[in-house]
Amino acid sequence: MPPDRYSSQDAFDVNTLDPQALDAPDGLATALSAIEAVCHRGDPEIVEIVTALNSRPHILEYIISGTLRASS
Repeated sequence: MPPDRYSSQDAFDVNTLDPQALDAPDGLATALSAIEAVCHRGDPEIVEIVTALNSRPHILEYIISGTLRASS
């Protein structure tokens, strides 16, 4: 059986990483939850989020560096 597809409403919104969005109450938690949700959907969706993150200067590098530090 093919995996369940997510709706377009569930697509990652790179705007959750805007400074104003992150500064809002629960902004960081919302952004992290959105990233985590995409990571559980599979490779095509992960490629889409990497592309979205890469469109913002240094965000992808920052997330990867934080992930590497957290896993050490």
